[in-house]
Amino acid sequence: LAEYDASIIGGLLYNLHNVLCVAVWGAFEGYVQAALAEIFSANMHLLSSDKHLSVSEVIEAGDSLHSYLIAKEIDDVGRRSFGDIQKYLSSKLKLQFAKKHLPLMQDAYFLRNVIAHSAGFLREDQLKLVPKGVDAEKGELRISQEYLVAVVTCITNAVDDFNDQLNKKFKLASS
Repeated sequence: LAEYDASIIGGLLYNLHNVLCVAVWGAFEGYVQAALAEIFSANMHLLSSDKHLSVSEVIEAGDSLHSYLIAKEIDDVGRRSFGDIQKYLSSKLKLQFAKKHLPLMQDAYFLRNVIAHSAGFLREDQLKLVPKGVDAEKGELRISQEYLVAVVTCITNAVDDFNDQLNKKFKLASS
């Protein structure tokens, strides 16, 4: 019975780490969206693009067309992969997250997707993609506390570095 209890508790800890990894990535995505909202609010010209709006969308937006365009742009960004977000930031803002943070951030994005879309269970072809420092027991992700702390630290540092870039380029009040 003691072995059974220990395996359940151990499994719960890994499940908690998995959920926290998704939460950390969600917080990161929230940061990106909030930063873009602030930038676009102060720099409307950055919303300029070849995208089309219907007349009904313009009428629906009413007097808050700028807010509508910001929300539409952020919604579009929110549907992109991490790599596509990097490309978007580079082309739209001429900024990116520092290369030193990218490997762990890309790994965290992969883990987030496996956890969010398949409860942490890996397909056979995904097993080779499991980052060093993360285990897969019977095809299920096992993120250790140490790895989770490394992800949190990396994302925190990436956001801090990016905020510095944003503040220098856009002189944001909240950075």
